[in-house]
Amino acid sequence: HVGLALAALGLTWKFKRARAPAAIFILSMLPVSGLLAFDHQNFSTVTDRYLYFAMLGPALGLALGLRGIGAVPRLAGRAPRLAPLMLLPLALVYFALDYQLALAWQDSGALFARLERIQPDSYLAHFNQALSARKIKDYEAELAHLRKAHQVRPRAIEPVYAIGVALGDGGRLPEALAFFEDVLRREAPGSDPLSRANFSKIRYNYAVMLVRAQRIPEARAEIQRALELDPGSAMIRAAAEKLR
Repeated sequence: HVGLALAALGLTWKFKRARAPAAIFILSMLPVSGLLAFDHQNFSTVTDRYLYFAMLGPALGLALGLRGIGAVPRLAGRAPRLAPLMLLPLALVYFALDYQLALAWQDSGALFARLERIQPDSYLAHFNQALSARKIKDYEAELAHLRKAHQVRPRAIEPVYAIGVALGDGGRLPEALAFFEDVLRREAPGSDPLSRANFSKIRYNYAVMLVRAQRIPEARAEIQRALELDPGSAMIRAAAEKLR
């Protein structure tokens, strides 16, 4: 997008006729150019749909260019034949680029692997690759991505309890218990409802690991603490009922 914008600026400098198309393109793209932060930058600043309206500028520029060619006496009769020849190389380039991007969007794994290559410190890239690794029970890969996600965003709760669960599911129950115990010693829930609800997930998953370790009385106590943090959680209430 930046390259296209610079090309548009270059055209406006040399050709007055290109100023209106370039202005349409640049102004339409400006809100999503990355100068101000917006939610989708978690994935990428560059997204093709941001150019849908902005492409009115290049389309207008192309029409004006063809009209200019038609106004040249020695080219007037050739204009209809020149247009496809001018557009064909551009179409082939965009076809190749689209095919390459389609491979990256074929599934979540490919998408977030590409995002990691572009943004090595992307929280979403690592967290979603951890989810993909979990689906195929590759717990070591899951742990590696979860730890990276936690490093990138230390205050995020999801990677914390997911690390403990991955340790437990990967056959490392003592490490999972030790991990949860260390987190609960160091961290405390905030006062707002969302923070308390998120923190309850740490206590809930710790209770799950305690059940696996046959430490049922401790699991009951932990589930009650989770329920105090998030009384509206159907999942935690159901677990509390089972442990009675």
